[in-house]
Amino acid sequence: MNDSQILILLQEAKRIGEDFLKKDAIKYSANSDNNEDVLISFLNKAGNNLGMNFELIHHKGHAFPDVTIKNTGYGIELKGARSSKKFNGNSVFGSTLVPNLKKIFLAVQDLPSCMN
Repeated sequence: MNDSQILILLQEAKRIGEDFLKKDAIKYSANSDNNEDVLISFLNKAGNNLGMNFELIHHKGHAFPDVTIKNTGYGIELKGARSSKKFNGNSVFGSTLVPNLKKIFLAVQDLPSCMN
């Protein structure tokens, strides 16, 4: 997997997420792990749609990044904003304990105010 494939994967996951939002098929959870699980499901669906074979590892809790793609050196930090569109800088400007990462992508989900 390379940078351009990751970007295609993220674009497809975004499209899937937007479709779910339009259908009112997802709800915001106060638990960030639950929201990350939903976004991970979009990444898995996107990979299936694109014929990509990979395994996502979800580092639950306060890990950085939230997700790594096994044996690729890639990570994905998942962020969701409901209104302020501001994030805690420490969560994206930190170090990681995940070994052998070469690049971390930031995926931001702008959640509509109706999900408050």
